[in-house]
Amino acid sequence: MLLSGCDDKQLRVTNVSDRKFLFSIQAHNHWIKTCTFSPDTRLIASGSEDRTVKLWDFTSRELINSFQDHDAGINSVKFHPDGTCLASGSQDKSIKIWDIRSQRLIQHYDAHSAPVNEVDFHPNGRYLLSSSNDTTLKIWDLRQGHILYTLYGHEGSSTSAQFSPCGDYFTTGGGDSVVMVWKSNMDENEQEFIEDFGAKSAPNNDNAGGVPVPKRPTTAAKRQGTARSTKRGNASPQKS
Repeated sequence: MLLSGCDDKQLRVTNVSDRKFLFSIQAHNHWIKTCTFSPDTRLIASGSEDRTVKLWDFTSRELINSFQDHDAGINSVKFHPDGTCLASGSQDKSIKIWDIRSQRLIQHYDAHSAPVNEVDFHPNGRYLLSSSNDTTLKIWDLRQGHILYTLYGHEGSSTSAQFSPCGDYFTTGGGDSVVMVWKSNMDENEQEFIEDFGAKSAPNNDNAGGVPVPKRPTTAAKRQGTARSTKRGNASPQKS
């Protein structure tokens, strides 16, 4: 199935196999910038310029909840691989993560110095990748609630970022019209490094640690990470 949202404020679902339009939902009060299915396709999440993230039941097409914690439009929404949480990246420069079972905000990150363009979960569910107009890419440890790496590769905004299905790689696109393929190394028991094939990595000095939501249980910790990289050989980021 194909899910789409656009400036007419509607979500549309189409069956790709027979090219048949199934249904639409009048979802938001402003144009929709991002939408996605949950891993089991029972739920739909959408984000809009109206500053809301909304959760929908696919079968009934009814609104389950509207999350209104962001202060600006939503650029990206993604489900956790186990389907229990939802992450969003916003023009307010922050990342937020909600538990969709309790429908509560459980983590907040003052993530970047410019709008967050995309967020994506690693397939193991323990890390989150983000891209921003501030040119950087960042990887977050969700269990500890702090930043692991700040990466530099694009000459201009980092517009997109996504892990491969197995998590061994991630791709990024930028305002410099370049696509980069990065090699990640996030073993089950090791979190020591990321190979960036020669792209620059610098210590993170901003105050971007995960902030626990007051009076809510969270694994986030007010902890400052340090960006690290391990370079292998003389290879450079693969561009296309």
